Amino acid sequence: MKNNLKYIALVVALMVAILTWFVVREPSANEDKAVGSEVQTNAGHLPANSSSERNRKSGRPDAWRLPFKLKPRLDTEQRAQLEHDPAAALEALMSTAEDPGFYSRWERQRHLLVAWAGRDPEAAIRWVNAREYPVGRAELLGAVAAGHMIHGGPEALQSFLAQYNEDPALLPKYQGNLDQFALRLMARADTISDCLEMLKESRNVVLAGALVEGIDTSDRKMATIDYFEAKGIRVEPNYWSLQTVATEDPRLWVDWAARRQSDLLPELIQSWNRQDPAAAKKWIEQTIPRNDPRRREIENLIRE
Repeated sequence: MKNNLKYIALVVALMVAILTWFVVREPSANEDKAVGSEVQTNAGHLPANSSSERNRKSGRPDAWRLPFKLKPRLDTEQRAQLEHDPAAALEALMSTAEDPGFYSRWERQRHLLVAWAGRDPEAAIRWVNAREYPVGRAELLGAVAAGHMIHGGPEALQSFLAQYNEDPALLPKYQGNLDQFALRLMARADTISDCLEMLKESRNVVLAGALVEGIDTSDRKMATIDYFEAKGIRVEPNYWSLQTVATEDPRLWVDWAARRQSDLLPELIQSWNRQDPAAAKKWIEQTIPRNDPRRREIENLIRE
């Protein structure tokens, strides 16, 4: 019996030694090649930029996520246009700043173009390049750039920007800034994960501000600014990017700017004063001490 137990113990020890050798040994060069071939074969079916892989990354515990859900890029009508004839729909939305409803039409056009570029970037850029529209070219190229993010991820976006960022057909003030035009259009459900991943790596304050500009409501803009600040990116929007929402709820934004000691405060109060001088002046009296250096600047502005 003792001999049998010794034999069993010897066999078990031998098996453990063999298994350990297989686990900890270094793979041979041939095996390295085999593993590499398998990865390359899989990558042929699932590119590194694929939406499936990017979605897996966005599900990581350390992935950045805004504290609210963003709306889809297209409504029902636009989804039908995308399926049927996006070029014709984009042409129908062409307008000038003097046209009634210009900004709404322009917004719808840009988001439809993003979605089209996400499906067929070559067709989308051909449509843009056929337009003689230098003033709006940066916006249109930004939309195609955002579509590249959908189509191929951050690498496809960067490749497109490298090709068009210094486009001679752009107005000089926009050359080199296409990434900002693209980020303004990425505050939608189909691009936000990749966009946040990119901002997490770059910590670019200007691009984070461009994304905030594309957020549609006051409470969500503020929540996004607070979120970025908690991540170490202090976004300071410019007045023009807030003009629409600040006009809708001036007291909310003036209070926000005062809490943050923001340089935007004088401009926001000036805008409020144009709408409701009594309310703006009352807020100044109740909120800003007379010995506060900002008070003189603000009072001078609202007297102009």
